[in-house]
Amino acid sequence: MLPLLFTLLLFALGLLPTVRSNGNLLWSFLGAAAALALWTAILLAAALGRGRTLGLQFVLRKQHYLQACSHTSILLYWGWYWREVYHSAPLIAGQLAFAFALDALLAWSRRDTYSLGFGPFPIIFSTNLFLWFKPDWFYLQFLMVAVGFAAKELLTWQKEGRRTHIFNPSSFTLMLFSVVLLATGTTGITWGPEIATTQLNPPHIYLLIFLVTLPAQFLFGTAPMTWAAVTTAYLVEVVYFAATGIHFFPERPVPIAVFLGMHLLFTDPSTSPRSELGRLLFGMLYGLGVVALLALLTHWHLPTFYDKLLPVPILNLLIQWIDRAARSNLLKRFDPGAFGRGWLPRRRNLAYISIWTITFVTITVVNGAQATLVRADSLFSQGRINEALSRYREFIAADPNDAEGHNNFGAALMQSGQVDAAITEFQRSLELSPEAPRTLDNLGLALMRKGEFASALSPLQREVALQPNEPAAHDHLGQALVQAGRVDQGLRSLQRAIDLDPQRAEAHDDLGVALMQAGKFPEAVASLRRASELDPDSTETLNNFGVALLRAGQPVDAIIPLQHAVALQPARMEALDNLAQALLQSGRSQEAVASFEQAAKLRPGDPDALNGLAIALLQAGRFADAVSTLRHVTQVEPKSAEAWGNLGVAYSQMQQMREAASAFQHAIDLQPDSPQALTALAWIEATEHDAPLNPEHAIRLASRAAELTGQHDAHVLDVLAAAYAVDGRFPDAIRTSEAAEKLAASGKDADLTARIRARLSIYRRHSRQP
Repeated sequence: MLPLLFTLLLFALGLLPTVRSNGNLLWSFLGAAAALALWTAILLAAALGRGRTLGLQFVLRKQHYLQACSHTSILLYWGWYWREVYHSAPLIAGQLAFAFALDALLAWSRRDTYSLGFGPFPIIFSTNLFLWFKPDWFYLQFLMVAVGFAAKELLTWQKEGRRTHIFNPSSFTLMLFSVVLLATGTTGITWGPEIATTQLNPPHIYLLIFLVTLPAQFLFGTAPMTWAAVTTAYLVEVVYFAATGIHFFPERPVPIAVFLGMHLLFTDPSTSPRSELGRLLFGMLYGLGVVALLALLTHWHLPTFYDKLLPVPILNLLIQWIDRAARSNLLKRFDPGAFGRGWLPRRRNLAYISIWTITFVTITVVNGAQATLVRADSLFSQGRINEALSRYREFIAADPNDAEGHNNFGAALMQSGQVDAAITEFQRSLELSPEAPRTLDNLGLALMRKGEFASALSPLQREVALQPNEPAAHDHLGQALVQAGRVDQGLRSLQRAIDLDPQRAEAHDDLGVALMQAGKFPEAVASLRRASELDPDSTETLNNFGVALLRAGQPVDAIIPLQHAVALQPARMEALDNLAQALLQSGRSQEAVASFEQAAKLRPGDPDALNGLAIALLQAGRFADAVSTLRHVTQVEPKSAEAWGNLGVAYSQMQQMREAASAFQHAIDLQPDSPQALTALAWIEATEHDAPLNPEHAIRLASRAAELTGQHDAHVLDVLAAAYAVDGRFPDAIRTSEAAEKLAASGKDADLTARIRARLSIYRRHSRQP
């Protein structure tokens, strides 16, 4: 009945709205419950068939319920500042129900008695404090729990006269699944990075972890391990910073997730050394292991939050060797156990806790302000800009001469749109640390955002001088040079960024944009095609690629990247507009209308969006809809010459010539030098009987249009010829029409050439009549 009850609880949790809202999550719960139910049935049948009596005993071990209390305190406090923890409470409860049922079934499958207690709590809570899978992949969470309990039950050894498990159950499965995630590059299916980042959100989180783990350290003697691990890692940070001026850890004094692991992940008394010196060595090795893994993961460009998860099982395998080494003649003289041999164990534990407390307080006092800075950085990385700004201000008030603080504060200000204030912070940071490449880069980017490209050159050139092999430095300098009008130098700098890092998609993107600005469209297309290959899900790159194809005269090819950009970011107006233009130029006018309509919905009342929609409606032959749209545009923006001109075209297509003439006249009043509007109105006044004929005015309009186009536009000359003819000036009409015919023929416009020739023959015939 016991595993069945927990299985039913798991099934009931699977019916909660939180679980049912995601199909994959629901089937994860139901599948896990079904597997447990099947195992229970098989176990029952086997027990009845063999006449076994399955026993149950209640064993409440202090290490289990004390650890459960510590974990619960941390989860509740952390969850208040990252609500995903609270939202996941049913999922954690489901894991507990699964773990209790699985633990019982494993035990009864191997022996007749199961010890029921708090054992599953620290395993599940510890696992969830470091890694859990997102809802679509939550079945892997149940698999991870199953592997951990199987390892605890099956992977055992003889240790000091008794059989016990080799690995810390949560650490073993965390390490195993971490290796698979790293090898397959699938970290994104977990909340791992978010967990490691958001655990720093709660204020005084280091103090909370320190306090809630003290009872277990006092009772079970784990303080030597925690103290040695934290001290070792902190000393590495201090020495590294003193030698390089760069912090080894992204968070100080040590990353919060690492600090948590040093208290709860590797300190299981059952899987750690027994001797005092052995525990100290165990802690030192864990601290050094985290340091080494962080360096390796950083070098390999892999997620670094795995650093605290990977070393523990390896250390678990070494504990007997560590104990033997600690008791060897070489090392036993350094064993702290030799001091105060008559002390009771708890008195010795209290002594270690005192040492650890003094160390913790010292580190906290020394790094108090830095902890505020790190918390601000963490909030900034999560996009919680306003909270980050408050913490940065708090840090600056406490330590106004910290260059890094001013730089990071400036970055947050720039993100919030306060560019002038950001520039002030970057300048203050450079006063304190003049040769800081990151700050020089930030200042250059801020000045570029403000449009001060010439001013941006100085800090960016200094950055390049300091870091001549840094691709980003050359990339940003190249952008500034191009925008400042020094295009050739800018292109060389951008190409240098690519030479240094051919896989840098951003550099290919920036080079492509610069090449477009230089009018080198084929080269821009090639560069942006490479950028989109390197980063196929960058909306910015895909949009730029589409624009380059449009400008290179390849609208059909531009459709696919622009469609991908819109699919990735449906509310991106620029991509929508460009897609609509590509569809329009490709003759897919109905699809263009749909794209323009989507843009108009996102920007209700925006004249540009509506004007684009109207043009697409015109090309699609939906003239009445175009008129309706354009009339709205002219009401919203009555001084838009483009809108009045397009309205004139729409009226013309509907044969409403008086209204068309009025619209074109509005366009000319607003923009007197518009050849299109001048020509369109001239044609109406010269040829359309539904509107008042005014050939003399038509001649003046068309003559002005011809003058504006340098007498090189066949259509304009054709209209001027028609106006001459209507006014009876056939020699002028013939001369102008012949010039128009010649231009149309040279331009290989067969339709226009044919129309001009037909009219020219009429002019010639009329000129011969008396």
